[in-house]
Amino acid sequence: MKILLVASEWLPVPAVEGGAIETLVEAYLNYNEKIYHDSIDVYSIATKIDIDLSNYQYTNFIYIKNNTFMYLLKKVYYKLINNVFKKYNGNAFLSDVLNSLKKRGTFNKYDLVLVENGVQFIPILKKKLNCKIVLQLHNDYLNHDFSYYKEVYDSCDKILTVSDFISSRVNPVKNDKVSTVHTGVNYAKFNKVVPVSDIIQMREKYQISDNDLIFIYIGRIIPIKGVKELVEAFNCLSKHYFNIKLLVVGSSSFKNAKESDYVKEVMSIADGNNNIIFTGFIDNSELPILYKFCDVAICPSICNDAYPLSPIEAIVSNKCVIATMNGGIPEIVNEQTGFLVDADNLKNNLIEVIDKIIKNPKLIIEKSNKSDKLRDKFDEVNYVDRLHKELEKIWKK
Repeated sequence: MKILLVASEWLPVPAVEGGAIETLVEAYLNYNEKIYHDSIDVYSIATKIDIDLSNYQYTNFIYIKNNTFMYLLKKVYYKLINNVFKKYNGNAFLSDVLNSLKKRGTFNKYDLVLVENGVQFIPILKKKLNCKIVLQLHNDYLNHDFSYYKEVYDSCDKILTVSDFISSRVNPVKNDKVSTVHTGVNYAKFNKVVPVSDIIQMREKYQISDNDLIFIYIGRIIPIKGVKELVEAFNCLSKHYFNIKLLVVGSSSFKNAKESDYVKEVMSIADGNNNIIFTGFIDNSELPILYKFCDVAICPSICNDAYPLSPIEAIVSNKCVIATMNGGIPEIVNEQTGFLVDADNLKNNLIEVIDKIIKNPKLIIEKSNKSDKLRDKFDEVNYVDRLHKELEKIWKK
């Protein structure tokens, strides 16, 4: 197949600055190099970080620079005309993608276009390109509340979502146009044996003793992720238990993100509590050590998370998970692998379940070590295979 892949306009591919979508796209491209050998042109936002692309024989990366004067001018222009005409006419990123395709003479050279989350790009790409359009939807961005729902839906030849929850939001009635392809993570990476010396070093770095029960949150520190409520809950628990620690791993956005007002507020709530540790952004390569190092992972999302990777990473790392029952999370976490809590009254619900675990640590063992049983579901090898089979079906149809 000859594929045009339009990545997210926010973070680069490969995922040198983090990002769940970018990590999944990178995984697909890596396995394509090893197994499928499809010819893929990837349009991605540029980055200042040097990226080693020497291992990519079948993938051509075209980077859109978003720090030029012309790009900034286009941002203003499209914002203005979209507001004036009350209709989406594109944006600076899509404009540069289309200009590049025209300049390269590749408008009609593809078997299909795979668009990552760019819902509003779909009708424009459908008009410009003479090929099948596939939308891979990672968030709740296309539902009946969306103003251009029908135009986008009708323009897609196929919509692939990351969870049954998102599929039901796109179309409550099941049909052939919408399919769920559950995502996965690098099983070998998160399931590997971590040297004891690395764990000891991590404990020393964060001044955590062998007797401490370690809880961990990994993700962006933003309101919809419930981090404030988690810190407030831990503040209450720390008054009664002295051998518990909470590691909050992440920043307001991704790598190099500035400290937001919300991050400052959350940190101020924890001020003076030595049982709560903020690590800042940590590179994806270090996450396996963090998961092995902790006892319980927490995913306290207030929003309807589509299908977050962090609880999958935790389960594959053989850890017990506490998560809210929002969005697609119950498709990941169940009574075998952890605890689901209601996002309403989140702080008190977290206090209740964490207190229960502290009083009965055997619960952690009962909910851990499930990775082997769930490998078929959560291994990215199987995710990529499922995705590729779907794309092949669309191509051959």
